[in-house]
Amino acid sequence: MNINTYDLVLDRDTKHCSLRLKESLSYKGEYLSEPSQIAEMVKELFHVDEMADEFAYLIAFNGKMKVLGVFEIGHGTGNACLLDARGIFMRAVYTGASCVVLVHTHPSGDTTPSRQDSQLTVQIRDAGELIGIPLLDHIIVSSMGFTSFHKLGLL
Repeated sequence: MNINTYDLVLDRDTKHCSLRLKESLSYKGEYLSEPSQIAEMVKELFHVDEMADEFAYLIAFNGKMKVLGVFEIGHGTGNACLLDARGIFMRAVYTGASCVVLVHTHPSGDTTPSRQDSQLTVQIRDAGELIGIPLLDHIIVSSMGFTSFHKLGLL
């Protein structure tokens, strides 16, 4: 399968948003339905387990869990990354997503969700429910492994 990464850009004249293909990467398999598969994909393609700063990604899926697009939605410091629901769901809508998964890194190696991670997850989950694009999971990835909010029963 091809994993397409996109940027959300403004048209110079109209100032309307559109997607611009950034990169198309080949990846094994057709669908990513398990948190372990998603964690492995972002490690292999984006080397997130090697990053010294926090990075956040949005993965947009169709109803069969085929990846429609991946967006880098945040680049923070060694222990924080600012995200907002509006930016996340603008991208989801432009890809025609049926559902989304958030992935972010913890450079410390500890994949335990912080209080801020949990609060953000609830906000994004609630926003997704409101517009009909559910947040299926929020996965924290590090060099030591990954943690899935879904598998922990937090989503």
